[in-house]
Amino acid sequence: MDPIKSEKERILNHCFSKFLGEGFRKTSMEILAKELGISKKTLYKHFSSKEQLIDSTLEVAFKTLKQSLNQIVVQNTNAVVKLRMIAEFIISFAVRVNEKWLNDLRHHGNNKWKKVDENRRLLIETNFSKIIEQGKSEEVIVDRPNLLILQILISAIEGVINPNFLINNEFSLKQ
Repeated sequence: MDPIKSEKERILNHCFSKFLGEGFRKTSMEILAKELGISKKTLYKHFSSKEQLIDSTLEVAFKTLKQSLNQIVVQNTNAVVKLRMIAEFIISFAVRVNEKWLNDLRHHGNNKWKKVDENRRLLIETNFSKIIEQGKSEEVIVDRPNLLILQILISAIEGVINPNFLINNEFSLKQ
C-alpha cells in the first residue's frame, strides 16, 4: 500500500468522524494535525486548505454511502427487506450526525449543503429505482410510475432528514 495514500486516507477518515460529530467550522487545521499526531505541514502537504479538506471529506462520505447502499441493493433478498435495510442504514448513519455538522454545512459551507443534497438525491434515485423495479416484479410494490413513487419517497426523506425541519422543530437526528 502506498504510504502517502494511506496517510491521506487516515486523515480523511479522522476528519470524516470529527466533522460528522462536531462540525467543521470551529475545528482548525492545527487541532486536526495535533489529533492525528502529524505536523500542520504534513496536513497541508495533502490538502492545500481546510476548504479542500472539507470537500475531500464529503467525497469520502458520498463514496462510502454509495458503496453501502449498493451492497444492500445487490443482495439476494426481496424488495421490502431491501427497503427496510436502507431505512435502517439511513437511520444508523443519521444518528452519527451532529447538528453542528448540519449547521456548518447550511450556514458556513459555501454551497456544500447544496452538494450534499444533490448527492443524497442521486443516491436515493439510483438505488430506490432498482428496488422499485424489483418490487414491482415481485408484486409487492404497486405498478405506478417510478418517478411518482420516487418523488414520494424522496419527499418523505427530505422532509425529515433536513436541517431546517430538525432545527426549526427542535428535533435531533436521533429522534
